[in-house]
Amino acid sequence: MTAGGDRLDYPDDPSSPAVSILDTKIHINSTISDAQKGARYMTVDIKIFYLGTPMDYFQYLRVPQRLVPNEIKITYNLTVEPDGYIYFEIRKGMYGLKEAGIIAYKHLVKNLLPYGYAPLKHTPGIWKHKQRRTTFTLCVDDFGIKYFSRHDAEHLIDAIQANYECTIDWTGNTYCGMNLDWNYEKKYVDVSMNNYVKRALAKFTHAPPLRPQHAPHAWQQPTYGKRGPQSPTATTNEPALNNEETKRIQTISGTFNYYSEIDPCIKPALKEISSEQAKPTSKTKRRTEHLLDYLSTNPDATLRYYASDMILVIETDAAYLVQPEAKS
Repeated sequence: MTAGGDRLDYPDDPSSPAVSILDTKIHINSTISDAQKGARYMTVDIKIFYLGTPMDYFQYLRVPQRLVPNEIKITYNLTVEPDGYIYFEIRKGMYGLKEAGIIAYKHLVKNLLPYGYAPLKHTPGIWKHKQRRTTFTLCVDDFGIKYFSRHDAEHLIDAIQANYECTIDWTGNTYCGMNLDWNYEKKYVDVSMNNYVKRALAKFTHAPPLRPQHAPHAWQQPTYGKRGPQSPTATTNEPALNNEETKRIQTISGTFNYYSEIDPCIKPALKEISSEQAKPTSKTKRRTEHLLDYLSTNPDATLRYYASDMILVIETDAAYLVQPEAKS
């Protein structure tokens, strides 16, 4: 059964913390960098994470009585109301509830805290034990675990299994759709998404290009010999695409946005496309087809992270009202 979450109110923020792909890659990189110190990587996946979580705030749903088999009505002594519906009180998490994620997350925090595990204050997608060196990233119900001893790993597994059923992969070869090929002895790990591009191109029925395309976006020819800054790209007045073509471009942009974390070469092209996807034109369509030709030519990107003692320092800044039609 699925609750109509779009019709049910929840008084608090229903969003739950999740690790970002950037945090995940940094965590993977830190594991291979500490491999000589004994660090290893594994994954754990909780089964039916959203189902059965106790709720403090009950919800209610109704089902047309014609959809409920008679044996169920008799077994559970269900009452059919005069309006033809059977009414139910939802006391535990189920599919469709907008708050299913946050209540499951809070329940997990409560269950792991007695064992010493808690999310970091400013990066809630990453968890750490208060004494052990074990850390892990949490993406909904998937754990990407960096541990330094078998005993430490089993301590975390026992903590999870005290309240949940889970599957365990000691090889740590798959996490969040990424394939991880660990080479601890040679101090590197390869990160890829096998067949991601192939499946996506089949979904969008994109034929391979007649000539290989090795650039993700068209080359903007500079004006050689000109002093001062180059001229900006000219604005075109090409007609807007229809709704079907617009939706296709938006879907393509969203599909490959995740993959761009593995093939960062496509990020500039995706940025151009996404900035125009609300009102795409024939030029946007050409850019999109160009990108698909590149992906068809180069379908299996791989990132290789080497062990490093580098200390990462980040400074951030933001530009204000610089994009076309930007709003305050």
